[in-house]
Amino acid sequence: DLVTAEIGASTSLASLLATVPDQLPWNAVAQAVADLHHAGVWHADLNAHNVLVDDGGQAWLIDFDRAEERLLRLQWREDNLERLHRSLVKLGAERLVRGFGLTWQGFLDAYAQAFAQRKREHLT
Repeated sequence: DLVTAEIGASTSLASLLATVPDQLPWNAVAQAVADLHHAGVWHADLNAHNVLVDDGGQAWLIDFDRAEERLLRLQWREDNLERLHRSLVKLGAERLVRGFGLTWQGFLDAYAQAFAQRKREHLT
């Protein structure tokens, strides 16, 4: 509750999927997840309900009660992304978002770019 109060006016990705499925802020979500992963944080419950989008279009991740700090490994990052994908599919993304398969691939590409950018910034 404290964190969400600091975020201000926001809507969950799940709610946005139900109301404006073709206007989801994929790049902002990809950036937020990439930032989290680059920090070495594994989110135990990365799903569409735990992604908030504020009025400015910035994505925020919430519900870290079972999160863990981990050494960076591709496998746990991929597993975390797959958990988010399953959540979106369960909420009907394949039906609601035109070309969801391509959209999801675009999300993964944006995530990879954002993660690589964080790595480059860290090295300089």
